[in-house]
Amino acid sequence: MTRTQQSSDGHRAPSVRPGVLGWSLACTMAWASLLGCDVDNPGTPVPDARLNFPIALTLGGVRAPGEPAPYLLVANSNFDLRYASGSLQSYSLEAIEAALASAVTAGTCAPEDGTICRVADSELPALMRDEVLLGSHMDGLVLGSRGDRAYLPVRSGRGGLTWVDFDPASGALRCGVQDASGRQVCDALHREADGAEASRLGLTLPSDPVALAVVPASRLAPGRQGDALVMAHRNGNASLFLDEHAAGSDEGPRFVHTVGGVPNDVVTAEADPTGLVWLTSAAQVASRQTRDLVALEVVLGGPEDTFVAQLGIARRMALRGVDDGFDTRDLAFDETGGTLWVLARRPEAIVTVDLTRVPAVLGDAPLGPVWPVGFGPSRVERFALPVDPDGAGPRAAEAHTFLLASCFDARSLFVVDPALGVVATVAGLDGPFEMVVDEARQHAYVVDFRLSYVWVIDLAPLAAGGAPVTLGRIGSGRAPSVFVR
Repeated sequence: MTRTQQSSDGHRAPSVRPGVLGWSLACTMAWASLLGCDVDNPGTPVPDARLNFPIALTLGGVRAPGEPAPYLLVANSNFDLRYASGSLQSYSLEAIEAALASAVTAGTCAPEDGTICRVADSELPALMRDEVLLGSHMDGLVLGSRGDRAYLPVRSGRGGLTWVDFDPASGALRCGVQDASGRQVCDALHREADGAEASRLGLTLPSDPVALAVVPASRLAPGRQGDALVMAHRNGNASLFLDEHAAGSDEGPRFVHTVGGVPNDVVTAEADPTGLVWLTSAAQVASRQTRDLVALEVVLGGPEDTFVAQLGIARRMALRGVDDGFDTRDLAFDETGGTLWVLARRPEAIVTVDLTRVPAVLGDAPLGPVWPVGFGPSRVERFALPVDPDGAGPRAAEAHTFLLASCFDARSLFVVDPALGVVATVAGLDGPFEMVVDEARQHAYVVDFRLSYVWVIDLAPLAAGGAPVTLGRIGSGRAPSVFVR
């Protein structure tokens, strides 16, 4: 049985999936409107602490195992180019939770009764710990394995990898210099990578980056320090960077290799527990009848090798027998990497792939259960909650795995039990997109790409067989844009 929770938020925008316009078209239209396309362009400065088409988020900060995350990092894409730049912000999660609790105490909201709490733009400076300005149209946000550096694939300006130092203790961000108004702007050093090693091999960095994954170097070679960064591009290429900086140094990542033959329209990149980086793609060829899943492998060079590191295609599988094969959007893995859950738009479902099985046909993905979700699936996250299997009985609570799928067109989240299918929904959102789950708090944080909020969702009721509750939203929101319908 599926349980549905509906919020009381009355505002609704026209429902059309968020088609990403070509960068050249967007810049042309923005130029006609005298809007900036890059952090270097003057344009209209983005207001302080403004959520503006948030596209990605992640948890950060120093914490012991099992403790709540101190900070939430949010990347704002400036998708309609209304302002001169995008931004990266760090928020105190303790302050966010306190603001929501204060609203409940004041009687202005009652989430359990369906009246959500709202934190206005005017309150965000008190919640935010730091902010830096960077290029527009980023398509992701990841933290390095040490937790002290954030990476973003940014498409505006020269395009490429932007990196921002993050202090896990204070939430401070650092990536360059202050502008005339005293705001921090990412400088050229932080908007590009050293390409000397790739240049010696005759390699150049491809344009149009769209997805990024981090693989700890120690996972690839025992004793190695730092991270390998795999970035996909919309032209059928993927690039490899190494970041072996010492703590507190200004040494940036190095671009060392690139490989072709990957899908042209990559959507997301995710590293599995073994170190392979898997890509999803939105196929654009009408005659295409299969979905290809591509896994990239990073090989680090040893002391006697002539190369620093190389990137290659390790696996390529087709998802056959499920609809017509268009449009995969995201994926998640179990703890071992043996099970892969693929979020697709055709069919609009979570497709299970058992990577431990030998496929019946060479090159086909060995499929498991297929669980339908709502319209316009966008992102999926795996999380675990302690679930008591016998209520007040003698058995202790056990960690149970769930999948959380955001569906942009359905304006909802779908909670999926990998063995049972959809067990609960969270309705009444506007444009849910990227998500992150703080298992210690049992809360999900969801960016709303349509109206520029961050939703806070309480997942704890799932442990007792109930539906998640929308606690509130952060930000006053924006009017619907012609770019996102």
